[in-house]
Amino acid sequence: MTLHPLVTLAQAASNGNNLNGSPFEVLTAQFRKGMDVLMRPEDLADTLTSINIVWAGVMIVLGCICTFQGYKWRKTVVLILAALCGMWAGSALGSELGSGAMIAALALAMLFAIIALPLMKFTVAFFGGLAGAFLGANLWSMLAPPDQQSSVQLGAVIGLIAVGMLAFIAFRIVVIVFTSIVGSTMLVLGLLSLFVGLGVWQGDLGHTMSQNRLIVPLVVAVIGLIGGVIQQGGGLIKLIEQADNAEKKPGTAAKPAKA
Repeated sequence: MTLHPLVTLAQAASNGNNLNGSPFEVLTAQFRKGMDVLMRPEDLADTLTSINIVWAGVMIVLGCICTFQGYKWRKTVVLILAALCGMWAGSALGSELGSGAMIAALALAMLFAIIALPLMKFTVAFFGGLAGAFLGANLWSMLAPPDQQSSVQLGAVIGLIAVGMLAFIAFRIVVIVFTSIVGSTMLVLGLLSLFVGLGVWQGDLGHTMSQNRLIVPLVVAVIGLIGGVIQQGGGLIKLIEQADNAEKKPGTAAKPAKA
């Protein structure tokens, strides 16, 4: 991991107000209201319109890596996510440190990434638990009766415990699950933010999402499932090879080509 990307992201994290849309403060404000952010169209629309185009591009790139290559590049993905957590912590201290916020964000990013290396299984359990809480909260908000919508935290706690504990039993599955969830969410939100920032999306985003409340969660779920299948199969190329091998009859060898 080189210093240049961390310095660049740390500068962006420490100058979130100047960028008019650092995702750290924007997403933190939304998650304080509840983990079911995908099921709150008005709040989600405010989030998407507040994220800067540069950060939208970063989210798209990281989302693609996590969704489709999460397990293959699991160490790199975990280190990046740990570094981003450090930057979030540094940005949270920005108001108290003033001009030293960028240094704090960079220092904490490096610290979190270094700590994550020897504690890889515990770090995966941590991120898996967060992804499980996010998934559980949104599923609860989607499926629970109207009189139980206020207990979204219960769904988040169930997901947190279930996926977090599963990391010590089924490491590969948890890595695939949390990278697919995190990656597909970052990818979809990054694309929507980019469309809004570039003016591709016309009309009132909040009204459109309110009229179709399940569209964003379903798109995130479909992309996450696709990514999970690709990761479980070892990549898209290996999936194609497995499909080709399935068409061959067992016990038959390929015929040599005629000269």
